[in-house]
Formats: sequence, C-alpha cells, structure tokens
Amino acid sequence: MFTSVRQDSSFVATLRLTVVTRINREKINDMKYYDYDKAIKLIEENKESLNCAMMGMHEDWFWTGQTVWENGEFTRKFISNSDAQDLLQKCIDARNEGMSLFSDEWKQFEDCFIGGIMGSNWATPVIKFEFNDGSEKFLECCYGVQDIPLADKIEKQITWTSGCLSEGVQERIAPISAE
Repeated sequence: MFTSVRQDSSFVATLRLTVVTRINREKINDMKYYDYDKAIKLIEENKESLNCAMMGMHEDWFWTGQTVWENGEFTRKFISNSDAQDLLQKCIDARNEGMSLFSDEWKQFEDCFIGGIMGSNWATPVIKFEFNDGSEKFLECCYGVQDIPLADKIEKQITWTSGCLSEGVQERIAPISAE
C-alpha cells in the first residue's frame, strides 16, 4: 500500500526538527505567520458558498497545504494567534531542553502548526478556498514581516522548493488574489 511522504513519521519528525532548528537560528519576529484569527473570520464569511478551505505556504503548497474546513465544519482545532505564539515558544523551549520529535510529548504543540510549520521567512501563508461552483481562490492569511529582501526570498525558495515533486505543483498553482 502506498503511503505519502507527508504521512511518513520519519519525514514529519525531520520536518519538525528542521522547523524548530531554523526558528531557533533565526529571529522569531522575522517571519510571516499563519493568521488563525483571520482564517476563522474568512471561513465564517464564506461558509455558505464554500466546499472546503485549506491553509499552507503558497510558494511551497505541495508540502504544506492542509485541509482545515470541509463539509461545513472545521477539520482541525484553531487557537488564537497569541496562543499560537505562546505555544511555539513553549515548543522551542521544550526542544532546547531535549524533547524528542519522535515522542508523544510533541503532540501538545500540534495546534500551532499547519502542514508541520507555523510560519515562514520566505513563503507566504495563505488560505485556499474551493467554492461549491468549482472556482478557487488563494488569499494571504498571515501577519508578521512582509518585506523580505527579494534576494533572500529567492535563495530560500530555491533551497526549499527545488525537486521533482514541488516544482510541478508550483508551476500550476494559482496566484494569490486580492481580498
């Protein structure tokens, strides 16, 4: 039976390690974060015509896109942006104190992540709506640093999105719409 790479526990643990390590090395404030408060508001405003909603990083959708609302209900728990920041700091502290990414202890931090991450220092956190009429739309759904130098963004994007799986998806992804 085929298991996607995203569901493989060793891949998820590696992604977690990469995310927490990169967050420790870089300033937490130099990132764009998922705006969970805005996501809930946008979903509520559109739910009558909505088939499903997903969140992920626009420039790395293949690896980060995750369904958050489907069939009239949320498929994950949302916490406020301030609670997510507090939980992220606790996660970083636990990791620095030796918490294993393979342990059950990690699960207490899952509410602050979408697709294994909470934010990006180069990609754009978005919400994707798939409407009942078959149309779809990506909207920015983030807060934090928005003006990342282009050279830095390109370097990081090449590092994270190169490869046969990501590249094909990224070539076909719709642009972000104005609200």
